[in-house]
Order: sequence, then structure tokens, then C-alpha cells
Amino acid sequence: MEPAAAVQIWQRTSSYETPLRFTSFLSDGDSKAYTAVCEAKVYGDSTIEKEECTNHVSKRLGTALRKLATPLPRGEKLKDPTIQKLQMYYKIAITSNKSSVRGMYTAIWASYFHSCSSDGAGSHNFCPAGPNSWCKHKRAEALGEPAPRHTPLLTKAQGMAILPIYKRLTDEKLLARCLHGKTQNAAESLNSKIWLLCPKTKFASRTTVETATAIAVLWFNKGHTGFEKVLEEIGVLPSEDLVMHGDHCDQTRIKKMNTKQTAEARAHRRSTVKRARSEETTRKSQEGQSYCAGGF
Repeated sequence: MEPAAAVQIWQRTSSYETPLRFTSFLSDGDSKAYTAVCEAKVYGDSTIEKEECTNHVSKRLGTALRKLATPLPRGEKLKDPTIQKLQMYYKIAITSNKSSVRGMYTAIWASYFHSCSSDGAGSHNFCPAGPNSWCKHKRAEALGEPAPRHTPLLTKAQGMAILPIYKRLTDEKLLARCLHGKTQNAAESLNSKIWLLCPKTKFASRTTVETATAIAVLWFNKGHTGFEKVLEEIGVLPSEDLVMHGDHCDQTRIKKMNTKQTAEARAHRRSTVKRARSEETTRKSQEGQSYCAGGF
């Protein structure tokens, strides 16, 4: 369904009176929709560039680490907190070095070697220098302070085992598709509004799905004021109370969005997620595996 819809969207632009053309395609790494659009050759020989969603690219590292094929010594299995940290470091390296493939490459390897570094074998050559560096060793060096002691996040065996994964995920072609640092958050937000009006768990006719999609798009782009325009188009004059309620809802939505973007709100979300993960890890260690498809 997605490939057919993508091709249809691309084909519409060729009939527009304006010279609008879609030259890039933001999707997952294994998107069949992008392949379908390229094979359709909507714009003739003109190529369509593929861009990667940075969220999905960083998740590839986490998935690869959880499915690590290289056997590790007893007691050195990668734990979820370690994997989550490495995945977060990888994502930050990409998002903080937009428009520079070399910058992404250096930052990713800096996080890898920093995680393998120990008191006896320091590996901070790739870490950024200066008093404001995220690396406490480079920061201490710039300030003329003694190097702090530290415990490596990864053991030597773990570092060698995940090295091929890092080599694969630092490929220049892959990083080049992340140059714009874009995500699919907007599309996922729109999808959530569609499923809010028309849940996927219940059967709905085509008319219902199309109506829910139209309402969700209007709601997503124009807010509640968009519904007032629809009423005016069909000859219904919105009441003053309805207009005031719509304005209040839109202002509340914007206020909440601005609040969620503050540093305090982000720190609170991170601490909440960290606490939930810690509780889940504790439950797993106490109860063991409580669910496995076909395993009981």
C-alpha cells in the first residue's frame, strides 16, 4: 500500500502547473516505497535522492548490538543500559554534526574509542579538545588539571566484537544520507492523529478512513481554525463561542509545545525514561523471562 501511495503522490506533481518537483525521499533504510518511486521514473532520468531518518539509523546500532553474533566471554554480555548509551552517543554524533560527513564520522568514532578507554589505555585522540569538551579528559587537559580516573564502558572483548558494526554504520554513503538530520516525527505525529480518529484495531470503511485522514490533515496543518473555514464553506457561520474555543485550544497546544522544548522538560523526560528502563531491568533480573512467543 505504501509504495503505491508514494508513486501516486510523485505522479501528481508532473501534472501541476507550477514547476514543483520532489527531489528527495525521506524514509527508513529498507523502504520499498523509495524503490517503487525510482522504478516508476516519474521525472524521466532525473534521480531522486534518498535521505535517512536519523532516529531509524540510530536504532540500527541498537538492533545490531542486541543481535551481536560474535560470542563474548562469560559475564561480558552487552547489557541494555550499555546498548542504550552507545545508541544515544551515535545519534548525538549525527545530529550535532549536520552538513558534515567527516564531522559525523569523527564524532561516532570518538564515542566508540572513548567508551573503550581505560586508565591503563586511554583512547581520547578523536575526542574534541577544549575546556567545553564533553570528554572530561580533554576538558581536564585544557584546564591543566590531572586526568580523572574512569572505568571503561566496554571491555576489550566487547569493543573488538562490536567494531565491525561500527565500521558498517560509519559508511560514508550512509552518513551522507543523514546530512540534513531529518526525522519522520512529523509524519508519525500525523499518523497518530489519523489513528486517534480511526483506530487500526477496528474495521472501518474506505469512506471513514478517507474522512478521518482529511480531518487529521486539516487539524495537523491549521489547528481548530481550519474547521471554522470548513463550516464557512458549507454555509454555516461559526458561533462566537466556537471561535473562542478553537483559539483557546490552538494557543494551549502551542504553549504546551513550547514548554516541551525547554531544557528542563527534556531533562525531565530523559530522567523519566531512564527510571522506567531501570525498573524494567530490575524486574527482569528478579522475575526472569516472563514471556516468549511459543516458549511456554
